[in-house]
Amino acid sequence: MSQTISVRNPYTGVHDYQFVDATVADVRAACERVRSAQPQWAAMSLAARLDVLQRFGECILAHREELVSALTADTGRAMIPGIEVDGLAGFIRRAVADAPRALASPAARPAHIPSIHGSTNRIPFGVVGNISPWNFPVILSFIDTFPALAAGNAVVIKPSEVTPRWVEPMRAAIAECPEVAAVLDIVVGTGQAGAALVDCVDAVVFTGSVPTGRKVAEGAARNFIPAYLELGGKDPA
Repeated sequence: MSQTISVRNPYTGVHDYQFVDATVADVRAACERVRSAQPQWAAMSLAARLDVLQRFGECILAHREELVSALTADTGRAMIPGIEVDGLAGFIRRAVADAPRALASPAARPAHIPSIHGSTNRIPFGVVGNISPWNFPVILSFIDTFPALAAGNAVVIKPSEVTPRWVEPMRAAIAECPEVAAVLDIVVGTGQAGAALVDCVDAVVFTGSVPTGRKVAEGAARNFIPAYLELGGKDPA
């Protein structure tokens, strides 16, 4: 059953924004949708995927003012929202520059047994879940998303329910790049949505507190999927 969540404005202290908490069914539907498109995305050449990512960056830039305004209301910051949004272009450039080397398959190597050789094939996980925190909502939602997309994965982002206002303008930017829209989704929800996401994906990235990170790691272990965790939560900055 869905529930409406109200969000506090850090400038005024007033709860002036609402969203519908994503249910387990909502999360599963988002993952199934992008999973259905992921094989076609992965089948594209690396150069083609990187070209799409660069065009996606242009779509984000076209929505810069709306994103900055939403982030300002989300975080109560005056200058950092613009730095966050503008910084996404740099993350795309880095993904484009690093991907050819990172995704190249190394040469076959001999094993200890004669006539047997080992080889490595770089293949995408499938669907990657990205659970991001409130302190840098956009940067920490995309710093791992861009490389995952470049590698041929689909991605579902679950941002913090404390800072959800930026999602609407970002969805508008995603919709303007159809190839990305097929393999990238954002579900806005509380902890139940994050837990459901861990159960639906093939790898999970989490940035946040140690207690929540432990829950993510335990869920990933139950499902035998990789978990990449950046944990802290001790610094008010």
